[in-house]
Amino acid sequence: MGMFLIPASIIRKLNQILRKFWWGFNEDSSKIQWVNWKKLSGRKDMGGLGFRDLRCFNLALLSKQGWRILQNPTSLVAQILKQKYFNKGDLLEVKLGSGLSFAWRGIHVGLTLLKEGLIWRVGNGQKINIWQDRWIPSLPAQKILTPREVDC
Repeated sequence: MGMFLIPASIIRKLNQILRKFWWGFNEDSSKIQWVNWKKLSGRKDMGGLGFRDLRCFNLALLSKQGWRILQNPTSLVAQILKQKYFNKGDLLEVKLGSGLSFAWRGIHVGLTLLKEGLIWRVGNGQKINIWQDRWIPSLPAQKILTPREVDC
C-alpha cells in the first residue's frame, strides 16, 4: 500500500472481507449487522471503532513517499526517480506522462494529496513568486487574488 495505488475493486473486496470478519460471517448464514459500518469505522473519539478507510490510508502512504523524496533528495530512490521522471523540473510540478511504472503512478497520485497539505517557509527568498505561489494560509486559494498591474 505504500508503493502502489490499490485499485478500487480490491479496496472494496478488502473492506468486504473486513466487514464479514467483524460480523462473524459463515457460509451457511449471515449475522445481523446491528450498527451501520460507517458508524463503526468512524474515529474512536466519535464513538466508532477506528477501522481505517483503506483508500485514504493508501493515499496517505503514497503521499508519504513523495514527502520522503522532498525531504531527502540525495537518497538513492529520489535520485533515480528524478533522473527518470522529473529530470528537468521540480517534483511538485511534474506531469504524468505515458509508459510509467506502477510505483511512479502511485507516488504521483500521492503527490496530488501532498500538494493540498503542503506549506512552505520563505527561507532565503530566492524561489518566491508572490503572484503564483500559495503563501497566504488565511485565504481560501492561499494566494493573492488581486489583479496584477502591468508594470508590477
